[in-house]
Amino acid sequence: MKFFILAFLVLCSQIDAADECKDTSDKCSGWAKNGFCTNCFYTCEQREQYCAKTCEYCAGQKTCENCTVTTTTPPPSAVTIKCEDYGDFCHAWAKNGFCNNDWYKCSDRIKYCPKTCGYCSPGSCKDGNAANQFLSLDDL
Repeated sequence: MKFFILAFLVLCSQIDAADECKDTSDKCSGWAKNGFCTNCFYTCEQREQYCAKTCEYCAGQKTCENCTVTTTTPPPSAVTIKCEDYGDFCHAWAKNGFCNNDWYKCSDRIKYCPKTCGYCSPGSCKDGNAANQFLSLDDL
């Protein structure tokens, strides 16, 4: 009898854990196809918050690891910023908030679309608080 009670409790705990693992966005399958689950542009917290089930970050599945980037390149300065965009997508991205949405880091805005966003001079872009904002590049 004790075995059946123990087995029942173990089964119930597994069901509860499975119920807790879910996606909070209905766009996760599309994002995953475009690399969201492994893209270092997004933090583990963002990936787990929005797409834990799709990215397989539930108990006993994959482990999300934050990426570390090491660079020896100096930060942009008046000499290193080229005032040119690196793609035809900048105008579309700007219309969708890329240039003024604090979720995107200045380093990304300057790297891809400095001319369209108006960030050609040092200090013209300021990072904001992006803790509660999320925007997928899929939406652009």
